[in-house]
Amino acid sequence: QAEDGIRDLVRSRGLGDVYKRQLLPRRIQGSFRFLQLFIDNQSYNGIFKNRYNYIISAGSSTLPLNVMASYENSAANVHILSPGFYKDKLKLVLVPEHDEIYSGNAVSYKGSLIENGKEQQPLDYPEKISLRKDAFKISLLIGGDSRKYRMRLEEIKPLVFYIDKISSRGNIDLMITTSRRTPKPIENFLKEYFSSKDYLRLLIIANEENPAGAYSTMLNASDLVIATSDSISMISEPLSLSKRLYVFKTEKLPDKNKRFIQNLEREGLLKIINLDNKEDFFTNQRQGIKLDNRNIIKEALKQVI
Repeated sequence: QAEDGIRDLVRSRGLGDVYKRQLLPRRIQGSFRFLQLFIDNQSYNGIFKNRYNYIISAGSSTLPLNVMASYENSAANVHILSPGFYKDKLKLVLVPEHDEIYSGNAVSYKGSLIENGKEQQPLDYPEKISLRKDAFKISLLIGGDSRKYRMRLEEIKPLVFYIDKISSRGNIDLMITTSRRTPKPIENFLKEYFSSKDYLRLLIIANEENPAGAYSTMLNASDLVIATSDSISMISEPLSLSKRLYVFKTEKLPDKNKRFIQNLEREGLLKIINLDNKEDFFTNQRQGIKLDNRNIIKEALKQVI
């Protein structure tokens, strides 16, 4: 609830710079009433009128409030994702391995943290997809632009043509989802190209519609998942369900994406698609390996609790 106010504090009011210069030491404990100027009363009362032993935050916009609340409560604090210059103000930092943050209070995990038990959640969308029992089911996950990367239509077209070739080798059901980051030209191309393909069972254009339950249904039903290399979460989610995963490497990826994919490939958790390779996905059905961070997180939290 306080996220908008926190973001305003960090970006507009320069609170991060204040902490960086260490102008808010521990003696400010009990003097955070000024936050009522930036966050609503319900959020303020929930955070500062109650007492806590542990403070947990995720994402850069919540970090200043995590530190303040931990000061106020003399609480152990935990942060998920890169902490920037707040690293020494946290009891425990849980960071993706590909961020390469090394510190005595940092514990690394692989990929993205996926909701525990997601594979057991009820699916409310299967009847709308009309999957065939005898078909080989493929899910295609297409990401998009980020701060350091721009996805181009010309680099996605060969992947689409490759999947069309796969359809000529066997009976497939294809399910596709884009991301909210997917460029419009790619969305339009997917809609036009697959409109005449009878093996297409589902096409989700996330910027237009993202039906509840559809994405979970896709992943759970898949015999094979193909994901573009720009999205760490789209790679992590199939692996959390022990799905066979192939990654299509796009151009000019950020270094952290390259490290992430290389590490998982080295451990046998995924394979890279080679468009010149005529691998038979239907007969070479390698068993998927589950990406599970639960034990790593559990052991790390034992240091705090």
